[in-house]
Formats: sequence, structure tokens, C-alpha cells
Amino acid sequence: ADVLGRKPPWVGGAIVDGVGCIATACAGGLGSMVSARLLMGAGSAVGGSAATAYAMDVLSLYPKHKGRLLGALNAAGALAWILGPALGGFLAERAGIGLPFVLVGGILLATAPAIHWLLPETQPPAPGTSVASLRFRALLDGTQRSFGALARDRNQQALMLMQCALFTGW
Repeated sequence: ADVLGRKPPWVGGAIVDGVGCIATACAGGLGSMVSARLLMGAGSAVGGSAATAYAMDVLSLYPKHKGRLLGALNAAGALAWILGPALGGFLAERAGIGLPFVLVGGILLATAPAIHWLLPETQPPAPGTSVASLRFRALLDGTQRSFGALARDRNQQALMLMQCALFTGW
């Protein structure tokens, strides 16, 4: 998202996640289920990271309201974690275990073009950058260096500890 822009990985991740959801609904055995779920995880990781970066770009436009806006985003996410499984279970009981996955996959596939066409790019890609031009080893090395610097920062350590405690409590 920092190299290619925010929207390409967000759209690509939504598509991969959506295909993985539908593949999960169609899985006929353990192997196909695991493959589909790995596809979902990859798409969710890429798309979710880009969406979060996009949200932070937008939040930075409203510094006086950043806390309130971030709180609203986190509340919406928490509500999704609460209502999603309940709604999925309700639908699965009435129409089969695959229906929630098909619905989520369809929603993801439908939102991908909306993200692409309706939202402005907040972080344009570097000139001459494309997926084909990326050197993944160099990208991974840079990511590792950046993460290492963050992990040594006391404020970031406190933030990671707090996030871990929050997720463990759920």
C-alpha cells in the first residue's frame, strides 16, 4: 500500500478474499477447505492492511476529529465481530453452512469495483512502480527493518502490548 498506492492492494485483496469465501462455500473436503481459507486469509491481510492505511490517510485530513473518527471506525469493527458470527450462524441454520460465505464473498466482489471507481487514491504509487517491477526480497527486507525499528520504540511496544491484551480478552 505504501509502494503501489492504497487502492490496488485494497481492491486486489477484496477480490482474492471474495473468491476465497466463495471457494470455502464450495469446498468438498479438507484440502479444498484449507486452500480456500488460506486464500481468504491472504486476501484479507492484503486488503485489510491497505484499507487501514487508507483510513489513516483520511483521518489525517481531520486532525481535530481524529480520535472521534477512529473510535467510530473501531466501534464499527467491534460490532461486525459481534454481529457477524451471530448473523452467519442464523443464515447457516436456515439455508446451509455455505450461504454466509457466499454472501460475504459476493459483497467483497461487489465492493471491489466500487472502491476502484468511487474512492480517490490517497497515496499515489511511486513513478514507474508496478507489481511486475517490485523486488519482493528488497521489499521484505525493508519491511523487516521498519518493523524492527518500530518494535524497539517504547511507545510502539506499549501499543502492541495493549493490542495483544485487547485481542486476548476477546
